[in-house]
Amino acid sequence: MGHLQTDYETDFLVLGGGIAGLRAALELARHGRVMVLNKGPGFEGSSQYAQAGVAVSMGGKAEQKVHIRDTLKAGMGMCDEAAVQILISEGTERIEELLHWGAQFDQKEGEFLFAQEAGHSNPRVLRSRGDQTGEEIVRTLFRQIHQQ
Repeated sequence: MGHLQTDYETDFLVLGGGIAGLRAALELARHGRVMVLNKGPGFEGSSQYAQAGVAVSMGGKAEQKVHIRDTLKAGMGMCDEAAVQILISEGTERIEELLHWGAQFDQKEGEFLFAQEAGHSNPRVLRSRGDQTGEEIVRTLFRQIHQQ
């Protein structure tokens, strides 16, 4: 019977290996040793089953303003406006980061296929393999963690 290790040393402990946990682990790794506790092997978790795409404003500040307006309208007063502004203004950087790390989003003739969904007044939803967006983002983050 194998020995079960019960003592670990780490600088940071991240609970959860979904998109948020993996992205946090990547950032924390710049500052020390990171351990990610996950409910299953590899990247088993809920994020990989997220089928919808990622809404992102790739058209600059003017498009971001429209995206913010759409989000606040769809939120019907339940959104924190400052949080929405941060999410949308940083969204482009996060997608570009994922692309740099090798994430694949649906394209046609070299152009991203942006879908228009729900409360969006413009097409701005990126998808991967149709409905495999969560799996693609988790796979990309997991791969990036193992390259560090």
